[in-house]
Amino acid sequence: MFASARGVALRAVIVLSACAALGIFPAPPASAQPSLDWTRCVNKDKAVSADLAIAACTAVIRQGRGSSRALAGAFYYRARARQDNRDWARSIADLNEAIRLDPADGWAFKYRALAHYALHDCDRAISDETAALARQTAVSETLQWRGRSYLCKEDYDRAIADFTASLRLDPDKNPALGARGNAYFMAGRYGPAAEDLASVLHEYPTAAYVALWLHLAQLHAGRPDAVAALEANASNLKKEKWPYPAVELFLGRGRPDSILMLDNMRPVQLCDARFFIGEWHLMRGETQIASRVFASPEFSCADPTNDEYLGARAELRRLAP
Repeated sequence: MFASARGVALRAVIVLSACAALGIFPAPPASAQPSLDWTRCVNKDKAVSADLAIAACTAVIRQGRGSSRALAGAFYYRARARQDNRDWARSIADLNEAIRLDPADGWAFKYRALAHYALHDCDRAISDETAALARQTAVSETLQWRGRSYLCKEDYDRAIADFTASLRLDPDKNPALGARGNAYFMAGRYGPAAEDLASVLHEYPTAAYVALWLHLAQLHAGRPDAVAALEANASNLKKEKWPYPAVELFLGRGRPDSILMLDNMRPVQLCDARFFIGEWHLMRGETQIASRVFASPEFSCADPTNDEYLGARAELRRLAP
């Protein structure tokens, strides 16, 4: 989960104030002094609610003053506010208009890709991310995003290539490292997967999902110290929170049925739990049971932006006769 960054959630993070300060986004549509509507539309530092920002951008758009680029900016900012509300369809409509008015703006392509990704339309996400890269827009982050979109399509080689390119440009605390580790795992390249995930866990020792994926990579790679390593890593994890029960399972202190009966498990956590339970059976040589778990109707998240779901699909391909 940590390594995937839950896809959309991490991809949505951007410091708008810094971008505005650098002149990346359009100036206000009027003269030197921005109007209150424009200020709220840009919503620097998230000073107002998304709904108020949307209303302010709508007012700017209706006034229709300024250059095409400035009007495109109003559509862009309204789209970003709609994304804060997870209103992906209306966000896409606004970004379509922003791109029509200012097709040179790579940021509109970048955030339209985010909306497509959130709707699991990964082909369109890749197309927009490629357009943003052609416009040299936040190249390292956009490569990471496109890598996630390729992973969504289970195109592991292209995903790994984009994650690697992103890391080459920005090696420091880049989420692409954990994502590449999971992609290596899905591709059956367990040694490189373990290497990447160990680096991430060293930087973020409380990341339980990383600890679990690292353990799985080490088990698949035949590392004799895999259980001892998980035991050591478990000391840094929060025992009262999911997914620690899955850690306990791999340490021999739990049972699969007890995990599925835990209170207050959200649907996405149940989806993740089934992946780890399937892996537990697989590591015990119970391949038929593992296949049933990975393919079970209860694996209902069916979310190609969820690494545990993608991990289960990868295992099913390997287990296919």
